[in-house]
Amino acid sequence: MAERLIKVVYPDQLVSRDYPENYDLADKEYFYKEDFNYRVNNLHYIEIVNASVVYHCVFEKLSIATTYCLHRPLSQLQVLRQYSKLLLYRSRKIDRAFLYVNEWGTNYFHWLTELFPIIVATTNERNQYDGIIPHYYLRYAFIREGLEMFGLQLNTYQSREKLVINKLRVCNQAQVGQYNIELLSMFKRQIIGKIETENGIRRRIYVSRKMAHSRKILNEDSVIELLTEFKFQVIHFENLKFYDQVKLMMESDFLISSHGAGLTNLMFMKTNSMVLELKAINNDFNCYFTLARVFNIKYYYQRCVSDDPNHRLANISVDLVELRKNIMLAISSTFNP
Repeated sequence: MAERLIKVVYPDQLVSRDYPENYDLADKEYFYKEDFNYRVNNLHYIEIVNASVVYHCVFEKLSIATTYCLHRPLSQLQVLRQYSKLLLYRSRKIDRAFLYVNEWGTNYFHWLTELFPIIVATTNERNQYDGIIPHYYLRYAFIREGLEMFGLQLNTYQSREKLVINKLRVCNQAQVGQYNIELLSMFKRQIIGKIETENGIRRRIYVSRKMAHSRKILNEDSVIELLTEFKFQVIHFENLKFYDQVKLMMESDFLISSHGAGLTNLMFMKTNSMVLELKAINNDFNCYFTLARVFNIKYYYQRCVSDDPNHRLANISVDLVELRKNIMLAISSTFNP
C-alpha cells in the first residue's frame, strides 16, 4: 500500500504567554494553564484517495475524518445522519480537490483565525487541485470581500450534494483559541499589505454590540458618555466592509469592546496597541487574550455583572468606576512601557 501524502505547512510550536496587563489573582479560576503555556499542533494537509464529502464531513471509505473537517466528534445520532446523506444526496465526481471546510466557518472569528489563513497559506499548494468551499459561505459579505482582496476564486458545492473525489487534500482543524503564530503572522502581513492607510492617524475605538442579537451592554449610554471623555469613537462593525474594518484597526491604538467576534479585528492592530475586553463575570473564554498575545497587543479585561448564567447569552452591566480605572491604567502604560 502506498504511503499517504502528509505535508506540514507550519510546524508545531510551544507557546508561552504573559498574564494580562491587569491580571488579578482573584480571577484565577477564569484562566487555565493552557492559556499561558501550550503546544500548538502543526498545520498540515493529507491526501485522501477516493474520498466523499457531504456538508461539513469528509469520509475516508466509511469513516469520518474528524481531524480534517470537524472541531469535535459527532454524536452517534449525528454520525447516522451523515451516513444517510451519503445514500440520499446526488453525487458529483471531481478528480482533484483541495477542500476548505469548518463547521463554524461562517463565524467571523473562526473564519479569520482558522479557515481563511489556511486558504491563503496553501494557495501555492493547490496546483492542479480545485480549491473548494461550501456554497453557502458566499452568502457572507466578509467572506466574499476577503477572497476578492486576494483575487481568490474558489469552486463551491451545495449543502445537499455529495462530492466523490479521486484525490482530496484537506488540512487539519486548528484548536479553538490556540493559534499557530507563524500562520497568523503570515496572514496578517498578507492582509495589511493590501490596505492603504493615512500616516499619523491613531484612533481609539469602542465597538458597540447594539446591533447584535445578544451580549449587549445594558448601560451602554453611560459607557459611551465616559468613553467620549477619552476621545473614543463609537463603531458598529456591521456597517463596515471587511476592507474598512481592517483599515480602521490598522489606524487604531486602543480598542474596547464587549466579548464578541468583533474583537477578532484586534489582530490587525500594530504591536503594543491596547485592547480592553468587557466580559460577563462568568465568562472563561480567553480566545481574545490568546489572540492578542500572538500579535504582541497589550491585553486588559474587565469582568462585568451579567443577567444570565450562560455567558454566551448574557447581557452585561459595566462598572464605570472600574472602567475609568482600566482605561487610565492602559493609557499610562504607553508612557511607561
